[in-house]
Amino acid sequence: MENSDTYISRYYSNQSDLRGIANARDVEILEERDSDIYDRLLTPHLETRKFQKIVEVGCGPGIFLRHLQKRGFVDVTGVDLSERYLEICKDQSLNVIKADALEWLASQSSSSIDVIIAIDFIEHLNKESFVFFLDLVYKVLTPNGIFIFRGPCGDSPFSGLNYSNDITHETLFTTTALNALIKMCKMEVIQFKDEYPLNISKNRWCRVPMGRFVRTMIRTIIFWSTGHWISILGPTMWVIGKPQKSKLSDKS
Repeated sequence: MENSDTYISRYYSNQSDLRGIANARDVEILEERDSDIYDRLLTPHLETRKFQKIVEVGCGPGIFLRHLQKRGFVDVTGVDLSERYLEICKDQSLNVIKADALEWLASQSSSSIDVIIAIDFIEHLNKESFVFFLDLVYKVLTPNGIFIFRGPCGDSPFSGLNYSNDITHETLFTTTALNALIKMCKMEVIQFKDEYPLNISKNRWCRVPMGRFVRTMIRTIIFWSTGHWISILGPTMWVIGKPQKSKLSDKS
């Protein structure tokens, strides 16, 4: 018997239940859990942009949108296809649009958005779609704009845990591969950031010294085995980047 539903459509239609996110209170709990990480990782790049236009593609139930709202950002929009997630966003008075992220970006004017955010989004795109996404990010960002991505890190010996936890993940990039693709699309990386050290810092007196020792040992073993020094050891990486300087003179 033929089933017209693909596994992806079935998975996404049940995603809020599978992730245990049923309402705005669940989002509040998750935002409070991650707010320290958001502040410490992203504040240096966002603190001067509270009145600029910020868009999060694949915003889900609005965890990061809620964080920006709490921090006083005034022009923030989320884009997602999930009706259930968008309902949860609207229950929090978040500004959201139901649309395919790539189609929506393609419809926007050039140099019209100051910040593009994609958290746990890029790994859901195949390689062709990801390059198209980067081209769209370059197109819509203002010359002084930035992008912020988060996704599984192929550099990490623990990347399989993050990548394989979601059956809809399509790609896994190392920092080298991602840097090359971003450059190919006329942008540049400002910084790669490892989320793992911030996760262990919550119990500083014990976990921080032990964590530093273990990370150094693992990196040393990997270097002896492969000749590569791994800068991001955790399974998740953040990428902050911007258009290349040539966009300042390329207004087309």
